[in-house]
Amino acid sequence: YAMKGVAAAAAAAFVCFATTPIALKVLRTRDERNLETSGTTLAIIYMAVAIVLFLAIALASMGI
Repeated sequence: YAMKGVAAAAAAAFVCFATTPIALKVLRTRDERNLETSGTTLAIIYMAVAIVLFLAIALASMGI
């Protein structure tokens, strides 16, 4: 199970890094409109996405 957990963590990290351009687009759009953007909120969103992906991949690979 250890390798499946590592693979799930790697996949979750890859997806978060791959979606970084989306976050940058949001930041640039909000900056053009002179709107504040919370870095903490963005970090929490990315953590939530990573956790959900990790759990989904890990549980699917274990057949649960």
